[in-house]
Amino acid sequence: MAGDGLAQQFEALKPFLTAGKGAVSHAQVAAALGLTGIGKLRKAELIQQIQQAEGNNPCYGAEWRHSCAEMFCCWRSDCLKD
Repeated sequence: MAGDGLAQQFEALKPFLTAGKGAVSHAQVAAALGLTGIGKLRKAELIQQIQQAEGNNPCYGAEWRHSCAEMFCCWRSDCLKD
């Protein structure tokens, strides 16, 4: 991760991610994590970059997503949509 300050910023944004659609954009979360060069990424690629910056498996939208065991992933409900 880019640094402890950025991790704290992301933690502060997490409640907004589950508050409802559009509360905080994916780009805002990426910026809070210090990610750059994200302007032309597709949604799935952007979320995978965020997952990787968090230290997680960049698995958003993976073929095996319907058997995912990550019950507390903040992207889970969106990822499992068909």
